[in-house]
Amino acid sequence: GRQREYMMKKLGGQVVMTRYNNKTYTIDDFDWDVTVTCTFKKKDTEITYLDYYKQQYQIDIRDLKQPLIVSKPKLKGPGKTERDPLVYLVPEVCYITGLDDEIRKNFKMMKELAAYTKINPLQRAEQTSRFVSNLYAHDRAKEILKDWNLVFEKEHRKVLGRRMPVQTFVTRRARHMPTSNTNLQQREVNPNTGSFDRECQQAVCLSTTHIANWIFIYPVRETQNATNLYEKMQAAMPALGMSMDEGQYIEIPGHDVRDYISNLQHAMNSSVQLVVALFGTNNPQKYNAVKKFCCIQRPVPSQCVVARTVSNPKRIMTVATKICIQINCKIGGEPWTMALNHESMKNAMIIGADTYHCAAQAGNSAVGYVASMNEHNSRFFCYSSIQAKSMEIMDCLEIGTVQALRNYHKINNRFPDKIIFYRDGVGDGQLHVVKGHEVAQIKRALASQNIVDCQLTAVVVQKRVSQRFFLPQGNKMSNTPPGTVVDRGVTRPEWYDFFLVSQTTQQGTVSPTHYNVIEDQIGMPADALQAFTYKLHHMYFNWSGTISVPAPCQYAHKLAFLVGQNLGQAQNPVLNDRLFFL
Repeated sequence: GRQREYMMKKLGGQVVMTRYNNKTYTIDDFDWDVTVTCTFKKKDTEITYLDYYKQQYQIDIRDLKQPLIVSKPKLKGPGKTERDPLVYLVPEVCYITGLDDEIRKNFKMMKELAAYTKINPLQRAEQTSRFVSNLYAHDRAKEILKDWNLVFEKEHRKVLGRRMPVQTFVTRRARHMPTSNTNLQQREVNPNTGSFDRECQQAVCLSTTHIANWIFIYPVRETQNATNLYEKMQAAMPALGMSMDEGQYIEIPGHDVRDYISNLQHAMNSSVQLVVALFGTNNPQKYNAVKKFCCIQRPVPSQCVVARTVSNPKRIMTVATKICIQINCKIGGEPWTMALNHESMKNAMIIGADTYHCAAQAGNSAVGYVASMNEHNSRFFCYSSIQAKSMEIMDCLEIGTVQALRNYHKINNRFPDKIIFYRDGVGDGQLHVVKGHEVAQIKRALASQNIVDCQLTAVVVQKRVSQRFFLPQGNKMSNTPPGTVVDRGVTRPEWYDFFLVSQTTQQGTVSPTHYNVIEDQIGMPADALQAFTYKLHHMYFNWSGTISVPAPCQYAHKLAFLVGQNLGQAQNPVLNDRLFFL
């Protein structure tokens, strides 16, 4: 009943560790009909879980009625349909790994944890040096290293890096003039932080759309917050070059999900351009219901806001400005772009792709696919798909690319001359699969449209890397600044790869992003590809600064997350030509 649903909601998708064999497993389900007194087949004999743990690991299980955890092995590659047998685990001997949402919301606890998890560059350098020294101080450790033919350098390796020049972002000069070369204004990004937040809030968006018909739905208890938000949005829009007529205001008596949906159904018509929903609390059920209605049943861009976000009078103007920028993106506008200097990137289409595996649900994995549609790389075509659970390798790239190419031709009256495909979320062991299976799909899509002269470059993006770079400053170490590139000394000689530090951090050590070029038909100089990639780090419209991956990858992740976590199926194709998922 409810207890079982609650357990799956809280524990489904969590990773547990079993100390007796030091392995990790994902909780996919609970089997309430199987307990430790049940038997399973071990070789040719039947044995209970109770006896197995006693004989194999000398562990005495105390609770005889606990249901067993079910963990499903992952499908490793494309085309594989058979799984290994299910793994049954006893909860009593499993340990939850990671941090849940309740712990993450505990500011005091997270602050104390940060002292151990977010150490500064000097501390990290000293720890690694101390670790290596301890290894060579023990005879047994030295014997093991010798047997493995493994040698650790006793000093940190010094490598040459270089820093990108100061970047500039581009907006409109005057809000009453159309977007043209004479009406563009360039402003510098802060080179030390990679941020242009303050400048962006005072800049006219690159392109906007007037909002003539929209719906604002909110609980009657939140009338004051709704009024404040609307007034601040109206105050923020002129500076951004945006405009909005007075919308339909719908006050609902309570906070029930059905009140939101029934009122939206009654008010919705074909001329509605936007739905803004204000929630009293952060309730996933209400959010999912509104998003399903606006993304699948009656496709229209939607903006959901929690009352707590707009209840602080000191921050509401900043929040309203960011909401306006988000809304502009969702209805097809463009907040800014980056100054592009390399001629070879004209008439190029930039693709970002990522997958999301919804651990809390028993559903399948979601694929997000985003492709740029203009020379500014600020308008996008979006495509999503559902595939087998835990399937990382994508099977839908050919379909998505065909649709993207047709949409590109519809907008530009020509197909692209070049395509750069940024693939996020795969490890080193899957590089050959990405090239042989996913890149091949893009090539087939080009061939199906009779495009023979389009050059393709494919780049794998990896955020979770172990490498860290420090900048020596006398006897101290500091983080490398944003825009630092390292492509020698620690890269693989058989690969075309490089590391890029795109962000800064106030606490801890900054992490680089690793790029591996697995296909290169364009033949751009390495520094030109690196510079272009760094510019894409500034193009994520939810954040006026740099992010850890190129913006198309982050858009693809956001789309895959929405589809996998909230919608459960692909969005209505009507929304494919805008960033409705921000």
